[in-house]
Amino acid sequence: MSSRVISRRGHRCQLPSDGEEWDYIIVGGGAAGCLIANRLIRHNMAKNASISKGCPPSVKILLLEAGDAAYSSEAVKVPYFLQKLTGTSGDWAFRSNDILPPFSQNLDEKASSTSSSEGKGRNGVYLIRGKGLGGSTCTNVSLYLRGAAVDFDKSWKETYGLDRWGSKDVLPYFQKHERHATRSESKFHSTSGEWDVQTAAYRNSFSQVFLDACKEKGSPLNTDFNNWSRSQVGHGAFDLSQHKGRRVTAASAFLDAILEAPNFVCCVGTPVQRLLFDKEGNAVVGVEYRTTNAARTSLQTAHLRSGGEVILTSGAIHTPQLLLVSGIGPKVELEKHGIPVLIDLPGVGRNLQDHPSVIYSAEASKAAQGKGLTSAIHPRGNNSKIKFMVKLRWLVLGKGPLTSVYVDHGAFYNTKQCQPRPDEESKKKMVSKEESFADLQVRFAPIKVPTPSGNDTLRTLR
Repeated sequence: MSSRVISRRGHRCQLPSDGEEWDYIIVGGGAAGCLIANRLIRHNMAKNASISKGCPPSVKILLLEAGDAAYSSEAVKVPYFLQKLTGTSGDWAFRSNDILPPFSQNLDEKASSTSSSEGKGRNGVYLIRGKGLGGSTCTNVSLYLRGAAVDFDKSWKETYGLDRWGSKDVLPYFQKHERHATRSESKFHSTSGEWDVQTAAYRNSFSQVFLDACKEKGSPLNTDFNNWSRSQVGHGAFDLSQHKGRRVTAASAFLDAILEAPNFVCCVGTPVQRLLFDKEGNAVVGVEYRTTNAARTSLQTAHLRSGGEVILTSGAIHTPQLLLVSGIGPKVELEKHGIPVLIDLPGVGRNLQDHPSVIYSAEASKAAQGKGLTSAIHPRGNNSKIKFMVKLRWLVLGKGPLTSVYVDHGAFYNTKQCQPRPDEESKKKMVSKEESFADLQVRFAPIKVPTPSGNDTLRTLR
């Protein structure tokens, strides 16, 4: 793809000049990159306004994104179309055992060359990672889940000693960006932020059967999985990152509002190759990135003004990769690949933690066939077409099955509380306590799967 500047009012159409200086260089336009760019611009605008009404913006901000700007496309906006995004140019399409040397300076090229959702001849876990402005908020299932309060208090604050990352510390920031359309202003929710949220409105008949089954087995109803005054344990409808039935991304929520700022330049198709350091190797002074125009590729640099910062927001895979190729990481491995060691930091590139999932499918009775989400959207026997009235309802009202993210409903469990009990009466029920910590999430998808394993579902629905 060609490198270009994303602008709403055309205040700048040319790419930055080689060696141009900036106060902030943001590497990666995913969720964190879009939010940080927004907050830096807002802060600078407020600061200038307090000094002088006519004071021009004094801080220059550059955002460099390897992917494109497709967050406004129909494939992204229609929640149900998430299956159309797998294995495309908007997906890094990693696999857990891809032969991707961690020190390769062309990680983006290697990922693109293997971005096939079918993964022929390869094994491992498929890792969908958004490539483009908005990052993985363009490709995930849009569940708006903050985690549990205990995640921040026990894991982050107590285990790792991050004193300012407790649940009470981070809650105000969640509330600052949230704009909930379904819930009212409360201790745990806000209606005045930029990030639109609504509780799943569409409920397939199979989803109702799932919820009834949860209740039958003793699971409590949980009407708000983001209510930190209680445990997440229970079943119910998820909150979704949507506005009037359309997907909300980090780019649409945070980036659109600042693209017209004269001191902000947002570039796509500009993958960063490495960090640049001063002569002593003690401080980052800029980045080197690749540009492509008319099939011609070249390298150029962006430098920092005095006191400036490079902010790495390229995600859990690309951020450590960039550090490694820049000489920050395990000394032994860096030397093995011929990379000069600037900082011997053994943890870089290791300890990735994700949330693995297991697909479990069940066969429906003949009487129930044809009532799932797939049948509600597609004409019989043709998954490539959408029923006219279904599409019209989404376009006009923002309602109906196209607003579904497949897993609109689900449940949380504490597996220790689910152990069989000695007496027969207790065996029939799942014991759930409000103070129990949820360690298992179940997502229910009322869709037709081509195989019992369900592994080829997304590819088939495309």
